[in-house]
Amino acid sequence: MINVKIAPMPDIVRITFFVATIIFGLTLTFTLRRVLEPLTQASRAAVLITPRNRTTRLSSEGIPSEIKPLIGAFNEALGRLENGFTVQQQFLASAAHELQTPLTLIRGQIELQPEIESKELLFREIGRAKDRPYRRFHRGTAVSCRSCSSSLTAGLGKIP
Repeated sequence: MINVKIAPMPDIVRITFFVATIIFGLTLTFTLRRVLEPLTQASRAAVLITPRNRTTRLSSEGIPSEIKPLIGAFNEALGRLENGFTVQQQFLASAAHELQTPLTLIRGQIELQPEIESKELLFREIGRAKDRPYRRFHRGTAVSCRSCSSSLTAGLGKIP
């Protein structure tokens, strides 16, 4: 076997290695923060996107080219969600409007029928049915006009 003795490292080399490691660590930390700053800004902008602020999009300015397709895809997905949300709101408004006429007619029929008891209870149910599409929408539940109408007519019985 080879019998080789390694000389101990001089103090100057140890100190130099220690200082170089500290400088490298600080430089790496500074560089990573600076490189990731655009992503941090995009992340902060994404937090501001809410159902009430649907038009906000993430900027791809200053974003590394490797991340730009992701930001673009995210913005496109936001656009599709905004469009779906708008269509759903329009449907809800239309359905609620369409539901108003039959509910008003039912209320009128109840008012004209002297033999119907507990009219106030029925009027409250009609009022709730008018508000129900809006409450369901805000909870994220689909609105079904047929179920609103059928639950009301089932509760009233036959109205001539």
